[in-house]
Amino acid sequence: MIRTNSTAQVVEFIFSIKLNNLNIHYILFLVPEFLSIFATEIKNSIMVIQSLSIVVPTKGCMNSCRFCVSRMRKDNYPDLISKHMTDEEKFYYTEEYKKRLSFARDNGCNTVMLTGQGEPQQNMSFIKRFYEMNNELAMPFRNIEIQTTGASIHEATIIELRNYGISTISLSVSCLNDIFTNSDIINYGKNPIDVPSLCCLIKKYNINLRLSLNMTDMLFLNNRNHDDNPEFKEIFSFCKSLGADQVTFRKMYMSSKYTPVTPQDQWINEHNIIEYNSSCDWFTLLNKYIIENGKYLDTLEYGNSRYSVDEMSVVVDNDCMSKNSQNKTALKYLILRPNCKLYSKWDDKGSLIF
Repeated sequence: MIRTNSTAQVVEFIFSIKLNNLNIHYILFLVPEFLSIFATEIKNSIMVIQSLSIVVPTKGCMNSCRFCVSRMRKDNYPDLISKHMTDEEKFYYTEEYKKRLSFARDNGCNTVMLTGQGEPQQNMSFIKRFYEMNNELAMPFRNIEIQTTGASIHEATIIELRNYGISTISLSVSCLNDIFTNSDIINYGKNPIDVPSLCCLIKKYNINLRLSLNMTDMLFLNNRNHDDNPEFKEIFSFCKSLGADQVTFRKMYMSSKYTPVTPQDQWINEHNIIEYNSSCDWFTLLNKYIIENGKYLDTLEYGNSRYSVDEMSVVVDNDCMSKNSQNKTALKYLILRPNCKLYSKWDDKGSLIF
């Protein structure tokens, strides 16, 4: 069988066959190889993107999370997608926004995360508009997740989110088994967020429930008495009792590796679950428990392994800001900001894609 090294050589060889009036059936021998090379070259030309983060425009945040990444810096990205504008401006910026959505889809991204510097549900009119823009795409996103602490979310909110295409609600939780401690950590000024009741409502309306667990030393209060032998079984059992479909263990991000720079850095330095007992490598023990008690499912685009533990999809994310990756072929996320521009990093305008 004839071997070729590139799509161009295959095409050139087929062309030469035609010129020499050889039997056309010989070309059939090249078809499988041609298709294989062609598919490989297409694959290599596509950017691998795990998810697209949509920054929902808000005026501040109703919370003041003690570890909040957004409060570590001041972003200056003008809101060009939700401000009051003329019909002509609205059409232009809507089309620009949709181009970026399509770019992510064209490059194989299937998941959208609605997030931001505030709680996304603070701007339900934008979420509705995103739903409309997404449906106008040639290939709309189907897997749409909202990331929230659950602040101010009621049953009517959940129904509205479901009607706007939300398939997963990711609850950011800092203390699983004490709603008062959890609400204190996020500095929610109103009544404590009743996480168990909120989880029940989410499941009532058939929305996937992800628990995004912030790795504070108060994550599961009973564990403070078992520093050298964390009771992971209790944690997973509690998540299961809340109806979780997915669980993400998330290491908190510090803007400086060694010396706390911001108040948020200082709080994390004092309450990071890894730091509260130097003799206990919490993440190593967690991964060991997951491997021994779970079943490997697959590897996500960015390289994190996904396991099934107690029939819940479990991922350990120790690099939420994508700072330490050695993966040169995949992006953890793209970020679409209200200025209708697409970036690959949260804290660097130089990461502009277009």
